[in-house]
Amino acid sequence: MKIPDILKSRVFAFSLLAAVVLISTPLGARASLKRASNNVEEGFYNGVYIEDGDYTSGSIASYLSDASRAALGLITIGTNHAELTDVTDRMRTAREDLLGANSIGDKYAAYHTLSSAFDSFMSIVSDLSLTDSEGESVEIYSELFIQSREAIGRNPYNSSVQNFITEVFQRFPADIIASIFSIDAPESFGGNT
Repeated sequence: MKIPDILKSRVFAFSLLAAVVLISTPLGARASLKRASNNVEEGFYNGVYIEDGDYTSGSIASYLSDASRAALGLITIGTNHAELTDVTDRMRTAREDLLGANSIGDKYAAYHTLSSAFDSFMSIVSDLSLTDSEGESVEIYSELFIQSREAIGRNPYNSSVQNFITEVFQRFPADIIASIFSIDAPESFGGNT
């Protein structure tokens, strides 16, 4: 079988090479940008690496787990007191929503509701007569919830998202690659990014 002369020409070879480069470069850039975006978002679940201190921060996901455990303990106490029924139900629903949330945005919404219910619970429970055991448990669980809330507030995850968006995602050529291939920026935890 004879190879057509057109396939043997340098023009064809260079044209083919140019086509391969033109197709593979944006696809490679898309894969790299998507991977980088996913790596930033992994900081929510695994913590953010802090270069200056050469350590990884605690993850927001782990602090949410602590807040959820604290809420469960308070819910258990709340079921013993009629005055806490409504706020305990709100806390239970918010906790279930948090545990069932798939996106970071949904986790934030559920956590925000849980945090509000926790504040309401604490304002009511402080006026109740509790057993010594209940009082100690409320103190332990409320301290765990407050520590978790403070750790979430100081967590560098949202800053890492914002830095990635401004330093990488919104710059050329990443901005064009993101819009062409519908790549989303990493999701912040309730921050304005």
